[in-house]
Amino acid sequence: MGGTDEIRNKAGDYADKAKGARRQGSEKAQEGVDRAGQEASERTGGRFDEQVQRGQDQARRRMGEDANDEAQDDWS
Repeated sequence: MGGTDEIRNKAGDYADKAKGARRQGSEKAQEGVDRAGQEASERTGGRFDEQVQRGQDQARRRMGEDANDEAQDDWS
């Protein structure tokens, strides 16, 4: 499970960077989400691509890039 935790932490780091980048522009935030997904996919050999995609979608919604374009701060 150590590898999964490492990936989760790395994805969390990218998500934090993406949040900060959102203040600078949504393009950088999108890039952060994309990078996190790419990193997770590469490290898992694509075995969890469906979960990675769901995580990216959730991150985009949380950053306000969904249809409502409202940032959501609750991660529950």
